[in-house]
Amino acid sequence: MKIYISGKAYKINFNELVKIGEGEDGIVYNYNGQALKIYHNNKKILGYPEITKERIELFAELDTSYFILPREYALDKDGLLIGTLSPIIKEAKPTKTVLDEQIDTVINSVKLVYGEKDIFNKNKVLLNDLDHNFLYNIFFYFFDSDLYSVYTNLSNPDYETIVTNANDKRLNDFFISNLILYRLSKIDSIEKEEIISNFTQLYFRDCSTFYELLEKLSKNCKCTNLRDIIKQEKIYQKIKTF
Repeated sequence: MKIYISGKAYKINFNELVKIGEGEDGIVYNYNGQALKIYHNNKKILGYPEITKERIELFAELDTSYFILPREYALDKDGLLIGTLSPIIKEAKPTKTVLDEQIDTVINSVKLVYGEKDIFNKNKVLLNDLDHNFLYNIFFYFFDSDLYSVYTNLSNPDYETIVTNANDKRLNDFFISNLILYRLSKIDSIEKEEIISNFTQLYFRDCSTFYELLEKLSKNCKCTNLRDIIKQEKIYQKIKTF
């Protein structure tokens, strides 16, 4: 199949490429050390934001390391957008799970994610679907930005505030759900949302970010890892009394 990347034509035999992953919207291949995502049937899935060349060009300008964004787009012979190219997440093999990792290492990894949040806020990009598209590989990486919403063209300054507040909540909820309340992964989403809300009210009284909460808990508990913090803080017992 002939595709065009950055204006240059490439003939690619996808059967010869290593498949990295596959979802309902497309297949991801390792192509010359990059993640080449080819959308199924060149069609946008119902409910997805419109994926355009302009959107990918915006993401290409965002300097992020832990949010893996498309850097180029792929076109077919008719000039239709059929895919994207993104960096491949660097391989690493953690010797411990995130729950058993040194708490200072986890706090630092979480801080690095929050450090890139302002890039999205300033460009009015709303983070979405973080729970299903992340990898812990000593650091936290988030991939597949197809569901991120872009409000860059909206001139109302309130949108930056709205996006900022929403991104703050979504990052906090992500880390609460996956690092603290991970045992509740199979419960009803509405019930889980209520538990997260109650947890936030209980634990975020004097902090605004998840890494500030971790710093507070590790100092109070004097534990070396998150698993021991959860146990000593008796978080799951407290959940039952919400």
